[in-house]
Amino acid sequence: MADRSSTLADHYRMFGRYNAWANSRLLAAAGRLSVDHTRADRGAVREAEDRRIVDFVDGLDDARIASTSKYRRVSSPQEFEQQLQPAPAHRFNHQTYHRGQVHSLLTGLVGEAPELDLQYFQRLAAETNA
Repeated sequence: MADRSSTLADHYRMFGRYNAWANSRLLAAAGRLSVDHTRADRGAVREAEDRRIVDFVDGLDDARIASTSKYRRVSSPQEFEQQLQPAPAHRFNHQTYHRGQVHSLLTGLVGEAPELDLQYFQRLAAETNA
């Protein structure tokens, strides 16, 4: 299926939904872990953060994407300002990196992990919207 996104905002909205979908698949797969593994505190709370990300990208339009964003890093009180456009792409790319780590851990612990490819997500989304 061809990507029907016509704007950068549409592109980021798709990634927001893909991000939440892939994370939920990993959480479901993690349900196969032992009680000891699932109760160990590893510092990750995903569902609320995924909802926040989807809400943010749903509010984007081309004007907002072309604007700047101010932020502070967790490790520094210094405020930064830069163009917003590359930030969502960086965030989704960075989360893909971490999902790969989790996918690898799940495969090692339970023998398999769910398919997380973007194109697989797009096919499923197209089938549910058909």
